[in-house]
Amino acid sequence: MIRENISYHSFFIYGLIVLGSNLVIIHYTKKWAYMLLIIMMGIGSVSMQMHPVSKEQFLEGEQVTLKGIIIDEAETAFNQVLILDQVINVQKDKAVALRSKIKVITNYQEDFHLGETVLIQGKVNPLPKQYNPSDFDYGLYLKSQGIVNEVKLQQVIKRWPYKGVLYKIREKVRMQIEYIFKGQDDGLVSALVIGEDGDLNADTKALYEQLGIAHVLAISGLHMSIIAGGNWWLLGFMNLDYEMRNWMSLIGIWSYSILVGMGVSVMRASIMLTVMLIVRSLWEEDDLLSSLALAALIILIGNPFQLYQVGFQLSFTALLGTAFYQSIYRFIKHECGCTKSVLKICRILLPSICIGFFISPVIAYHFYEVPLLSVLLNVLLVPVFGFLLPLIFIVLLLSMVMPGISFLLAYSILGCLEGIKSIGAFLTTLPYATLIVGRPSGLLLILYYGMLCLIGFNLNNIWRNRNYYLMGAAGLVLLIGLLNTEGSSVDITHLYVGQGDCTVVTTPKGKVLLIDSGPEQSGKKVESYLKYKGKRQVDLAVVSHPHEDHIGGLIDLIEAGYPVKAVMWQVPDHLEDDYVFRLTKLCKANKIPIYKGYTGNEVRIDDVCLQVLWPYKDADYSNANEASLVCVLKYGEFEELFTGDIGFATEKYLENDLGDLEILKVPHHGSSYSSSSKFLEKLSVEYGMISAGVRNLYGHPNRLTLERLKEQQIEIMRTDIQGALFVRTDGKQYTVQSQIQEE
Repeated sequence: MIRENISYHSFFIYGLIVLGSNLVIIHYTKKWAYMLLIIMMGIGSVSMQMHPVSKEQFLEGEQVTLKGIIIDEAETAFNQVLILDQVINVQKDKAVALRSKIKVITNYQEDFHLGETVLIQGKVNPLPKQYNPSDFDYGLYLKSQGIVNEVKLQQVIKRWPYKGVLYKIREKVRMQIEYIFKGQDDGLVSALVIGEDGDLNADTKALYEQLGIAHVLAISGLHMSIIAGGNWWLLGFMNLDYEMRNWMSLIGIWSYSILVGMGVSVMRASIMLTVMLIVRSLWEEDDLLSSLALAALIILIGNPFQLYQVGFQLSFTALLGTAFYQSIYRFIKHECGCTKSVLKICRILLPSICIGFFISPVIAYHFYEVPLLSVLLNVLLVPVFGFLLPLIFIVLLLSMVMPGISFLLAYSILGCLEGIKSIGAFLTTLPYATLIVGRPSGLLLILYYGMLCLIGFNLNNIWRNRNYYLMGAAGLVLLIGLLNTEGSSVDITHLYVGQGDCTVVTTPKGKVLLIDSGPEQSGKKVESYLKYKGKRQVDLAVVSHPHEDHIGGLIDLIEAGYPVKAVMWQVPDHLEDDYVFRLTKLCKANKIPIYKGYTGNEVRIDDVCLQVLWPYKDADYSNANEASLVCVLKYGEFEELFTGDIGFATEKYLENDLGDLEILKVPHHGSSYSSSSKFLEKLSVEYGMISAGVRNLYGHPNRLTLERLKEQQIEIMRTDIQGALFVRTDGKQYTVQSQIQEE
């Protein structure tokens, strides 16, 4: 047995690979400019440690008094969210200006306005943690937005109204959108025009993400390109020279950026376009790669945590895909002797295909699946939105002077948006609309992008020596295949699902066994983790007993359409229970067989055996906890006991049937009425896995239970403290890891 914690060792290994690669390049090319990359990596690492979002953090639970300007405001289903900038921490004896933003959460239904200054008192919320490897890293996201802490509002001490015109114009635009479109646009128009997604319909947003076209909903390069292109076109009628049109386009870009709030994605797109236009003005030629590098450097100097944001990665990889397309198209045009019609088809299809090649690994890394239709949809729909956006701007301008015509055009826009939604909803029902691939490893990403860059920068040479390169490509594919080959180990993951139980077992051949699934609304967590592992179905779902915190996630999972091949539980046919009824109905509708698990039953999946120890067929089912399905998972010499929510009574029945085990899933989340001293002594386990929610209402795990576990020298692992718990075994030895490292 080996005890480990998940660390960033792999990051340093990949860093060494990059360092070594650059040294090799320097040695053979004598181009010492590559040393700049190594230097920048070091500067970036230090700047992350020294950045305000790393240095200005408050203590959890600290009472603070803050003064700041409201730069963003949104309402969710549960609360109101404010973003404060130019924040001053007002202390007893001094006032300290912060360089970071603060996110304020409030349940007050006060009418806050953008641009007004507020003096508030609040309590600092705990810094968000990533409890499962597949969970969204909210803490890192806040850092990428320049936000240092979340504060729960307790009191508004004073407010100063905004006296400028900027936010008033933005508010006027928002009101005009509501007036013209009458709330029938699912919040799409506000998202498209001013970047406000607070009113964006959740189902619509999820649909766009599933289709791989969610990027059109954020103020980004598409919007800025339209603004710059529109300015360029209008200025052309004024016979202004090339350079003047570039500088005037810059004014248009930054005016729009200021209007929509200068959010992170807006700033990113504005900086990228600014760099490109300045380079074009100064040198009268485009150098896309140099412009990208300079834009990235400017953005990362401002906030190095932007590097980890999916928007940043997608923006720059998409533009790298554009550079790749230019290289491929030049080769086809000059070397392949294609006809004009073929070249025209290439100009239409190749950009989206090349961009798809570059952004797909980023999508897979963050969302664990690749929308196969995204290439086709981007070819078809990006031009549609390129037409709709200017039309929306025109409608808003016309509404000031010709409301009748603007209403007519607005209905046309609504019809178009509804058509896109209907077609998209249909496409998502098609088989293989998305491909679950799991999160690619860092080494695989390096190999993949290295291969693409080699092709893009060296295509002519590759074509001349194609036989050698084909052999190299075949070797690379073989290497990638070997890297992704399933090993001979079983992976057991105790997921954090709040106050509930959920364990995912992956066999050596990739089959999936799900033992309990957490409470309702945790189905998305389970599905996300399964996709993170690259799994496309659950081969067997085991339900220990029909309580919401054990069965709810499975109901969510099946309702979401995730394939489940079979279910096993111990529920008698006559039991009247809402969760039993719902799961039975779902299984019947989806033709999922349900099997009963009783003492003596065994299920074998590959070389993994699940042996049922309890309950007997004639057991008392009046107490669902005591009738929990108890089973032991065996793989070679390794055994782990799963106990559901049994208490002292059932433990006494099982004492004589149990011997030495490696790991115990501690019964009933560590309740004081389970895990008796005699039961634990009989098991003689090394680890006790406790699945409980952070600050749960039941006080799980109980202090007495923890003391009994310690008396037996059982090492305690807790999902509420350490997040997901990972066990890997080859049948002889095993390792234990935790998602969150202990301090």
